Amino acid sequence: MKRRSGNFGAVLILLILIGVAIGMGIFIFDYIGIFDAKKIAMREIERIPYINEKLKKPDTINPAVQVQEWGKIAEAVELQKKSIDKEKEEIEKLKAQLEEKEKLLESREIEIADKEKQFDERVEASNSREARIQKQVKYYSIMRPEDSANLLPRLPQPMVIEILKRMDDELVVQILSLMDNEVSAELLRKMNKK
Repeated sequence: MKRRSGNFGAVLILLILIGVAIGMGIFIFDYIGIFDAKKIAMREIERIPYINEKLKKPDTINPAVQVQEWGKIAEAVELQKKSIDKEKEEIEKLKAQLEEKEKLLESREIEIADKEKQFDERVEASNSREARIQKQVKYYSIMRPEDSANLLPRLPQPMVIEILKRMDDELVVQILSLMDNEVSAELLRKMNKK
């Protein structure tokens, strides 16, 4: 029994060697040009029915049908191109609108910055004005009431009113009593309005 399995292995190796030798021979003959191995192999393969159907070249296409198919493809390409062009136009419109809105936003930002600057200047001026008035209040409060009564009417009336409003009520009464009656009456009337 052992002998038979040994023969089987030897036979298998012999068959493989024969196959390799045949393959090498075909390759060498094809290379030398004695015969065309590809042509012979294709002829043998065509004898097998299933492979023959797969390898058959397609029938020649009718030129009219081919022209129609190319026309359909060209129409589809043209429609696609028109669609792309339309989308490009829409994108350009949107881009223009966006740029316009950006410019408007920039102008609004500049406008807001200008208004902030004006507001800051007004606040600073107001603070400066308030500081000056407070200084004036301090000076006129330190003076004798007679001197204050002589000097205050020389200032602009709105400033005199602001100074008197910030002074002690008793001192204001003393200063107003020392002023001309018409001037003191007018100042009192305007102080009560504001």
